[in-house]
Amino acid sequence: GNEYKLEDCHNSSFYFYNYLGIDDESIHDSYLELEDLILHSIDTQNLLDSITNAPWGTHIAKMIDISQMMVSYLEEGKSILIQSGGNNHSTDYLLASLTQILVDPYYR
Repeated sequence: GNEYKLEDCHNSSFYFYNYLGIDDESIHDSYLELEDLILHSIDTQNLLDSITNAPWGTHIAKMIDISQMMVSYLEEGKSILIQSGGNNHSTDYLLASLTQILVDPYYR
């Protein structure tokens, strides 16, 4: 199942996104792990296998999935509030930016 949810705020034109399982710290840690793999790997085949199995890809896939869901609601004329629930809002900004890129027909 999805680790994020969309809540109808009793108003047909407004939705609230509260996502779970993607926090700033885990994204940052997985990025640092990916960076370490790329910078310190000697064997190309092991590097490709390691990148394929790294959690970074999972985080990116989740963010794209959430952004695609938000685009579909925006295209219906609905408004969305994004909130991660954490202290650092980097993930919120990334999701908002990715959604803006996906909703713009120029970039599709």
